[in-house]
This record gives sequence, C-alpha cells and structure tokens, in this order.
Amino acid sequence: MNRLLVVLLAALFAVGCAQKRRIRMAKEQPDALVSDLRSRPLPYALQALFNVKVSGPELQGTTTAGMVLSRPDRFNINVQTPLRTPLLYLASDGRVMHAYTHQDTTFYQGSDELAVLGELSGGAAGVPDLLLMLTGGLPLPEAEVLEVSVEDGLIHVELAGPQASRVSAWVDPKTELFRRLEIRSMVDGELAEPWVTADIPNPMHFQGGWLPEELVIVLPTLGWTVEITFHTWDELGVIPDVFLLEPPAGSTMRDLVETLRTMAEQQGVRPRP
Repeated sequence: MNRLLVVLLAALFAVGCAQKRRIRMAKEQPDALVSDLRSRPLPYALQALFNVKVSGPELQGTTTAGMVLSRPDRFNINVQTPLRTPLLYLASDGRVMHAYTHQDTTFYQGSDELAVLGELSGGAAGVPDLLLMLTGGLPLPEAEVLEVSVEDGLIHVELAGPQASRVSAWVDPKTELFRRLEIRSMVDGELAEPWVTADIPNPMHFQGGWLPEELVIVLPTLGWTVEITFHTWDELGVIPDVFLLEPPAGSTMRDLVETLRTMAEQQGVRPRP
C-alpha cells in the first residue's frame, strides 16, 4: 500500500478515536472533559489577517483588518477602509481598553477593561475570555461546570458565570472549537435573551490543531452582527508593542463605557446597575 495513503488512514483513525474518547468522557467524566478542552494548546502570541463585515444601526460595510493577540489579556485590532487606510484601532494592555476612530479623530477612553466588556456581556466576560472566544475556546476558565451532555454529536457545556450569568457552548469533539456559544443572564431564576452569541461555521488547520476560519458574533445590546473570515493565523516570535493606545494630538475625547451604554439604550436595552 502507498506509504502516503497509510499515513492518511492512520491520521483519520486517530481523529475518529479522539472524537469517540471525548464523547465518552462527556458521558462518564464531564469535569475531566471540560478540563481537557480548556487545556487546548495555543501559542502565547498570535497574529491574524481577516475580512470583517459589520451590520448594525447606521453602520453597514465590509473591509479588511488585522489583529495581534497575546495571552492572556492583551490584544490590538486594526480595521482598515477598503482603500487600506486606517479606520479603527481597538486595544487592551490587560488593564485598560481604548479605541480610536480615524474618520472623526475620536479617542474612546476605557479606563477599566472589565467595565467595557461588561457593557457587552452583561458582566460575564473579561479580556481573557474575549481572546479565548476569538480562538474558539471555552471562556471563563475558573467557572463552575453545571452540565455536560452530548447533543447531535456536539458536546454541550453549561458554565456558571459571574453576576448570575450563564455560558452555554456546543463544542465539536473533532476540532475542540465551539460551534456555538451564548452568554445569558439569569433573571428571576430564568435565562434571559443572550447578551452575546458566537458561531464558528468553519474551522481551519493550524499547527496540528484548529482555529476559526469563520466567526460570527452577534451583540444584541448594540444591534450589531460581526462576520469575520480569517485568511491567515500566524504564531509570533517577537511581540510588537501595540497594546496601549494613546490619544493623538487634537483628538476628541469620549468615554468608551458611556458610549456603549448609550448605544445599548438606543436599542431598548436597560443598562446594568
């Protein structure tokens, strides 16, 4: 038999065995399985180039972007116009999160990254969780595991988040990436509508594992849908110093949290206390 064919058959057999093992663990050792999923190996720093389509109130368009992620809590996202000129910067150095828009030279100051993401996730997610979601992993690594089950070949995981929130994820046992993820709040003992949903329709191979090729994020509090198509993922050996934004001279200053809160109110979402 051709040697290449033997290798391919062996690889397919190994993948099939791994899927069956994870499904068996979901039924017999749910906590061990979630720990296994959370330990999915990832490089310390990643760089990605992608197309992004944003749909929302008074905002529609498709353009190109790039980002640098440095675990556990630093990132820089650089969105460009279709003409490849700067449009938007968004960055966090692990302490603060700021944004800057070139078209109106406005600097959005977020003095506390938790407060910024709290407006988007009902208080459930921080920057480390955002980085995990962008790479297809389970957020809230310290959260209590409430339930693990198997649904239509996917591993369904329920996590107890902070501030009475709940994270639901449906994980593909082959890729170890979530197919769908929802963050909700508990109101009077019942789950409310999601603050955030994320879907990975397609994965791509990366260093013997998998990362998202497509990622769709819906933010109902803002009325936004963000569709991302990744072209490349690369591991970084040298990490650039791009995680702390400074307001350029002459910028208009605005508060990022208050801006997000106002946008949520315009969508009919009651701000968190």
